[in-house]
Amino acid sequence: MRIAYNQYRFVLNFEREVNFETFPLFIVRSILGKELRSLCCISHQNQCDSCLYNQTCAYSWIFETILDKQNTSLPGRERGIHPWALQLIDSDEKHLDFILTLCGKANDYLPYIYAAFKRGEQKGIGKDRIPYIVEGPFCKGENLISDDGNYVASVPLEEFELNEDCNTKAEVRCKVNLVTPLRITKDGKNCKRLEAGQFFPCINRRIRALVSLYGESGGEKPYTFSEITLSDIQLHYEKMNRWSARQKTVQNLGGIQGSFILDGQISAFEESLLDAAVLFGAGKLTNFGLGQVLIEKI
Repeated sequence: MRIAYNQYRFVLNFEREVNFETFPLFIVRSILGKELRSLCCISHQNQCDSCLYNQTCAYSWIFETILDKQNTSLPGRERGIHPWALQLIDSDEKHLDFILTLCGKANDYLPYIYAAFKRGEQKGIGKDRIPYIVEGPFCKGENLISDDGNYVASVPLEEFELNEDCNTKAEVRCKVNLVTPLRITKDGKNCKRLEAGQFFPCINRRIRALVSLYGESGGEKPYTFSEITLSDIQLHYEKMNRWSARQKTVQNLGGIQGSFILDGQISAFEESLLDAAVLFGAGKLTNFGLGQVLIEKI
């Protein structure tokens, strides 16, 4: 079970000081969605799900992820998990530094994503429409934009392979940092507390959904997760509101944030899931910047 990906770093440098009234990556996502649709859409009279071009359009592929009802990856679903995630590196009133992780075919659309951020430069961000200058994308230490502003050749993709060995086990003690809110559900409701038995399954669901659509899957296998202990729990429910221009309403996108110590004898498979969480995030709405995870071995 494997998936090809790359991580791209962007920096938005603001012409004037910006006072963020919402989570900064919500703004990044809004810029990308608005400008990518404006750049790519050639059939404005149609909705994406009925558009002839929805399987080749960069906007549709990145933001709508429309599935055939007869698909075998997520049977019965008409929308798939998005092939990207956002992770925050740093932000202040002068700049916003973040990573965009693209999976599979989504990497082919990186030039469109760069063009979308460029289109947004003079339109600016926030209520005051403060202009910015975009740096990057950087990948593996290389700026993929040449000095004359042209996009250079794409870099080879990395490959993540999930170790599915559930028999080999080792004692692990690590600190898990939920850098941004982890959004998970139970019985259809957003969880405000994290139970030990929820952590590995929520990562597993995400990586398997990604691989089923954008990677190479060996098929679904039953797993029994190890019993783990959470200690030194410093978690809280973080409320995060976002205005949805499409739905014309305020969305509550909160989740569980903070840190805890994970102890237990875990399988090679579960250790591989920890690596996956660092790369691709955990839980829901990772394309909004939620579910960012860092692991510190102790």
